[in-house]
Amino acid sequence: MATPTLDQFLSEINRITLLKDSAQLSSYLVIEPPYAPSYNTIIHELRKVFPKGGADVDSTLEKKIIKAVKVIEGGDDPEVASWSAFSRFMVLYFGFLRDVDVGNLLETFGLLSEVLQ
Repeated sequence: MATPTLDQFLSEINRITLLKDSAQLSSYLVIEPPYAPSYNTIIHELRKVFPKGGADVDSTLEKKIIKAVKVIEGGDDPEVASWSAFSRFMVLYFGFLRDVDVGNLLETFGLLSEVLQ
């Protein structure tokens, strides 16, 4: 199944990381609801294509992230260090978006704790 909004989001993350714009990256990785319509679309795509508890969901999502965000493997410049941990962070971030239930603050806190570790 296609994930056009997620793909567009990852393309923008790629652009931001190549610019090394930490302020823009921080503002782009929204964690607090209410979410803009594009984030709601991403959440819907994540739930449909990368469901919680699905077989190999995290590894499949991580491969998609690595393919889209070039800086994770060092980009096109061999002198640039890779951001290998960033792909794992993004998997946790997308898992948080997919699984968050704003009606259950204790569970939300637990999910946020996973992202921040």
